[in-house]
Amino acid sequence: MYSKQRMKLLEVALDFVPEPIFAIDLDKKVILWNKAMEELFGVERKDILGKGDYEYSYIFYKERRPTLIDLVLEPNEECENLYKNFKRYPSGDIEGESYIKEKGYYDWGKASKILDDEGNVIGAITISRDMSNYRRIQAEMDDNKRRYEVLFENSPDAIAYLDSLHRVVDINLSFTSIFGYTLDECKGKDLDEIVSKEGRSEEAKAITKVLFEKGDVKQKVVRYTKDSKPIDVQARGILVKNEDAVIGAYGMYTDIRELLKKEIELQEINEELEASNQELEAALNQLKAAEAELRYQYEKLEYMLYHDQLTGVYDRISYDKCIKQVDVKSNLPLTIIISDLNGLKLVNDAFGLKTGDKLLKRIARILKKNCPEDSKIVRVGGDEFSILLPKTDEFLANEIIEKIKSDIEKVKIEALKLSMSFGSCTKYNKKQNIYEIHSNAEDKMNRMKLFESPSMRGRTISTIIKTLHEKNTREEQHSHRVSELCVKMGMVMGLPSADIQELKTVGLLHDIGKIGIEESILNKPGRLTEEEMTQMKKHPEIGYRILSSVNDMAEMANYVLAHHERIDGKGYPKGLKGMEIPLQARIIAIADAYDAMTSHRSYRTAMSEKEAIAELLKSAGAQLDSYLVDVFVNRVIRR
Repeated sequence: MYSKQRMKLLEVALDFVPEPIFAIDLDKKVILWNKAMEELFGVERKDILGKGDYEYSYIFYKERRPTLIDLVLEPNEECENLYKNFKRYPSGDIEGESYIKEKGYYDWGKASKILDDEGNVIGAITISRDMSNYRRIQAEMDDNKRRYEVLFENSPDAIAYLDSLHRVVDINLSFTSIFGYTLDECKGKDLDEIVSKEGRSEEAKAITKVLFEKGDVKQKVVRYTKDSKPIDVQARGILVKNEDAVIGAYGMYTDIRELLKKEIELQEINEELEASNQELEAALNQLKAAEAELRYQYEKLEYMLYHDQLTGVYDRISYDKCIKQVDVKSNLPLTIIISDLNGLKLVNDAFGLKTGDKLLKRIARILKKNCPEDSKIVRVGGDEFSILLPKTDEFLANEIIEKIKSDIEKVKIEALKLSMSFGSCTKYNKKQNIYEIHSNAEDKMNRMKLFESPSMRGRTISTIIKTLHEKNTREEQHSHRVSELCVKMGMVMGLPSADIQELKTVGLLHDIGKIGIEESILNKPGRLTEEEMTQMKKHPEIGYRILSSVNDMAEMANYVLAHHERIDGKGYPKGLKGMEIPLQARIIAIADAYDAMTSHRSYRTAMSEKEAIAELLKSAGAQLDSYLVDVFVNRVIRR
């Protein structure tokens, strides 16, 4: 058996392999289980090591049975038949394909015996690979091949496909119909000798020679059927190349006996022949183009697999691969910078995901601009980036961070100034663990974020309010009037000064969520449609998400969320009723309604004070709090 130290070294080495690998001993107990297996199946090494009774089979297939790793030790024909393309090599290695339903992908696996230093079998090891993309590409290629075969078999022209030595590989049905030969009679023979009069194939071979020298040929000739009957045909040839190498050719024969009989119909038939030629050439070109497209899509897929689609930098999946590439002695000192974009969620809530995406793309461009060419920039989270800097000490890394910060300070998106928190750590000798370096850099970044992120959120909320008011000056005036009315209500109710100040602030901010509503809806001169009203009703929730991101505004966020609830429970967004609605929200609802009624709108004139009071009294007990309406009418408005 291998020593524990040797097994540990093997375990560490296999963790760097991206393919899933595990091994068992002769008792069918798991002795190795690499990180790729953990990530693919969600089973940690500590939970599977030492397990037997086909525990790994249950993880893969939800049943306990021999798998490839068992079959390499003990052949079992019944179980081998469960695998597609199963092969057993002279070396004893085996391979096969299966479909893992739980993960929804096709798996190719190879298993080998594990031998000790004396050559004794002590276990088995297997490696897997996801074949799903290969299967998809293969299916597309098979589909293109079938399309070509339909064109080939249904062409009215006699067509023969030749290899590079002019020997027949395949013929279509029209070839058999016109010349009388079957594929078995033609296969492997020189085409010119088949369709020429016995002993007189020189002329035909000369034409074929021209085809292989110049790339194409077209000529009216006489060819002969199986029973030596002459046929006037239009002979054409097209080379088939693989890059620059000629791998074969198509010989095509169109029966033109009727064309030669009728001169009047000659032009029409020639046009038909040309169309047929173009169709076949188009089909061949389409096949080539399809193959080129498949190659392009495969390369594109490979790029997409390791790159973030939004920013173009490496993605989280490729992070370990990037670390492995740079974590070599020649790259020391090696610095890792961890950076986090402050307030991204707040920006997404306020201005929408498009603005958040725009922000991330701008950040990625700044990082690329200021980092050396041999660096690797990885988006490791929604708003977090990791930068791997080979041959960079902590002083040079700090210079890079300062350059990035300087560029970020110059950028504004939707009037927002960008802000990022940074942390870095440097590896100076090969004994240091690169993942500990990453962890230290991340800890430093998180400490910086504690100081920088709150101020960023506060600035962002101020910017949101400013932006909303710039979009709609009516909203600014409305917010100030509602705030003043809320303050008056707080004062006549004898609320503490802190609560009155809170009412003043929440009155100003109660419609902050309208920043997430389309400007065309906010500024619409007429009444809103049902669909537009549905959009407008989202603004309390948007406002709640914006304000709740700031610790000292959490309570105010709840008031903003509830300011369109109704006493009878028919409001939105939660359908709260009665005393379930916070006092501050009930006060805002009255001030908001009164100011809306007494303000001019393009689709109606402003109500008088008397009319607005009548509407408030009518809504008391259903939409609005009866007691608060009485206080508002008699002690705030009529005072």
